[in-house]
Amino acid sequence: MSDDLWKKFQKWKKEQDQHGKQAFARYMMLYFLDGLENTSDEFVFKGGNLLWHYIKTPRETTDLDLSTITIRSHEEVKEQQDGFGARIIIGYKTDKGQKNQFQIDIVYALPTDLVKIKSSVADTSYKAASIENIIADKMDAAFRFGSGNTRIKV
Repeated sequence: MSDDLWKKFQKWKKEQDQHGKQAFARYMMLYFLDGLENTSDEFVFKGGNLLWHYIKTPRETTDLDLSTITIRSHEEVKEQQDGFGARIIIGYKTDKGQKNQFQIDIVYALPTDLVKIKSSVADTSYKAASIENIIADKMDAAFRFGSGNTRIKV
């Protein structure tokens, strides 16, 4: 990792009042999302990290949830997720040799109320699900899966 990226992370961490091991992982997911947003307008930010963006919930989340707007399948999927999405693992390594990874869950062509939100890591904005959509999705999953699902932490 470059010194410039580390300095940006330190600044972001202070501005967002983030600490602990989750802070760097969340920063890297959002940094990745910035890059994705700059290369494709097909993806919509959703899930636990978006909920954190809206209300700064202390809930830890270890993945980046996305939905596509028009893509309905993906030929290079490594693992199918209930037949309607993909799970991708992104690994990274720092200049000092530390390694980590995060997971991206993609759901295809899921109807979502879209809003634009400002990135917390760069001077860009993302297409994102509305807060009402995220809360409804979390509540639906909590009822559907019961106590066996981590979404109940919301």
